[in-house]
Amino acid sequence: MIVQPGHFDPVCCLLILADHSGPHLGLAVSVCPYAQATMVRHRGHQVTKSKIRRKLPVVWSREEVAALLAITRNLKHRAVLATLYGAGLRIQKALDLKVTDIDSKRMIINIRKGKGGYPRQVMLSPKLLELFRAHWNRSKPKNWLFPGMRPDRPMSPNAMNVCCHYLCNKLRIKKRLSAHVLRHSFASHLLDSGTDLRTIQLLLGHRDLETTARYLHVSGQRLHSTVSPLDELPSGCCPRCKWGTLQVVRFTASVLATAKFAEVNSS
Repeated sequence: MIVQPGHFDPVCCLLILADHSGPHLGLAVSVCPYAQATMVRHRGHQVTKSKIRRKLPVVWSREEVAALLAITRNLKHRAVLATLYGAGLRIQKALDLKVTDIDSKRMIINIRKGKGGYPRQVMLSPKLLELFRAHWNRSKPKNWLFPGMRPDRPMSPNAMNVCCHYLCNKLRIKKRLSAHVLRHSFASHLLDSGTDLRTIQLLLGHRDLETTARYLHVSGQRLHSTVSPLDELPSGCCPRCKWGTLQVVRFTASVLATAKFAEVNSS
């Protein structure tokens, strides 16, 4: 589809000429009323929707999460952080929880409106239930489980982000910490414990299993349990650096000859 310069959407033109990132460029092409096709041509340059390059999620170890919860003195903040890690909720869904959403008899947490407006349920950890009860006994929340400065409104996500930044600096951990990092850690640690991807997908509320599968790239258990081919080579196949060139050549020739002899005998 060719767009005439006189009919080109000015907002889309500015974004494209500014050479924005892939998501911004894709949005510009999508909202432009004259560029509903997959490409836009302007001043001889072809602009296409670029793919969004996803980064690997940041994951904290179990020891780091334990240190984070231990150093959090504010009981309400600790309960929020434990909810993010113990149930894998997004920050807004955790702060939107009401007292009636906690079902202690069935040990579940009801998410009234997940991503896309779909309700779902997640497990309620016994340790998390203890934190909820301690928080309730101290603060006595009536409607929202985690009320903000005004009791009729929940906490602000910005307040928790400031809290995460402060705690990260206090722990002197160089890894980035945010509410979503705890959600990533929840999924990665479940995967390390042997939970299947389908179950993790349902707990996280992902529509596409491919979105959940990216945690395979940061699963420490799977990476450490995979043996490198270098470790399976015959013993002595890594000559020392002090060997000369002639010694290395003779050693390589002997290894190849042994492999050839074994191949002939097996056939």
